[in-house]
Amino acid sequence: MVRFKNRWVLIEILGGPVASKTGEEEYENHHIASITAGLLHNTIKDAIAANYGEYGLGCVQSSLNVKYFSNHTNIGILRVSRDYYHMLLVSLFFIKEINGSPCYITVRHIGGTILKAQRAAIQYDLETLLRRQQQGEK
Repeated sequence: MVRFKNRWVLIEILGGPVASKTGEEEYENHHIASITAGLLHNTIKDAIAANYGEYGLGCVQSSLNVKYFSNHTNIGILRVSRDYYHMLLVSLFFIKEINGSPCYITVRHIGGTILKAQRAAIQYDLETLLRRQQQGEK
């Protein structure tokens, strides 16, 4: 018997663009208007349909699942079939707004098990916390 092989994708949703000190637009990590796992799932499905049509939606729809999303940290874990995770990554790149709020989705980790994705999320949160503490001390 052959097992179903997945890719687990750790994503972070960054809020709308703000002007930086250099005059360029940067995205900051702030609370975006009430994103839920269901809304994120539907947005990703719409992006896949827009980029790959019915073929892409049929390939990815059965395996795409939002396993975890935290509205406080804007971090989520997605599961998709190993054969079609490239379609997911390309579609995530083209998502520029969720529920009318401008945003940018960054991929922080891609792994074969949910445990590795969870560890990467914990490590990323720790690094972010340390970086914010250092900025607060300055």
